[in-house]
Amino acid sequence: AASARARAASRPATLIRSIVSASLISEAVTRAALVREETRGSHWREDFSQRDDANFAGHVDVSLVDGRLSVSLRPGPATDGEQP
Repeated sequence: AASARARAASRPATLIRSIVSASLISEAVTRAALVREETRGSHWREDFSQRDDANFAGHVDVSLVDGRLSVSLRPGPATDGEQP
């Protein structure tokens, strides 16, 4: 019975951790999309409707540093198989 009470008591904390994690992931994806000011593959932006290999070929990296999201573009070759 004690273990059932412990499991029941931990459910709110687990739910809160899940919500915080989902929120953080959502923010990371959104911020990465906003950094890429171009249209590439399924990433389509009405405000930047053209592909821009000169400025955006590479990978957008999002890291959690000291509790804050850090977003950077790591230049590299276009790897999506499309030709400009």
